[in-house]
Amino acid sequence: MSLKAKLISTISAMCLVIALVSVGVWAASTATVNLSGTLTFSATDVYCDVSGTFAGMKDTAPSLATLKWDSKSTAANTPTTGDVSTWAGNALNFKDDGTAITLTITIKNNSTERGIKVKLDDTAATTTGLSRTVKYGATVATATNTYTDASAQTLVKSASTSSKSTLVFVITFALTDANLDKTLTNAPYAYTLTLNNAG
Repeated sequence: MSLKAKLISTISAMCLVIALVSVGVWAASTATVNLSGTLTFSATDVYCDVSGTFAGMKDTAPSLATLKWDSKSTAANTPTTGDVSTWAGNALNFKDDGTAITLTITIKNNSTERGIKVKLDDTAATTTGLSRTVKYGATVATATNTYTDASAQTLVKSASTSSKSTLVFVITFALTDANLDKTLTNAPYAYTLTLNNAG
């Protein structure tokens, strides 16, 4: 084979390799899909703590302050504005592989005298390509019951000051488009957690 033929053959092979690598990188790239939203609270005559954690996102999970309501206290008995603000405006990025993002909310009843009626309402519009589901239970491990906006739950009074009753909500944000639809950006979420004295 002549030098000219070898050169043309080598150049052609290199062009083919570059083309295949470029297509592979393009096919493997994914869209950045963002969630942003707020969780607001309405509490009346309750003695409880609300804590939360995010998991599964691409970046470092935002830190959520533990919110405390104390109907028995004569001093300030509601969370500070600063603590509440940690639950609002959090921007969450999905991982490139589309792993679901979860928000776990734990309500701890500090009262040994009264239960709490708990309601979690999803107030955001439906977003194409994104599902939002809520499960609940007494612990994270048992949070397997499907929750709907219409089904308020009662958190029973605590057995003692050292044995607190808890209710856990696990909200899962999942992409329903396997290709991570590039049109899905800044998808919103909005929840309202209502806590009332259940007597």
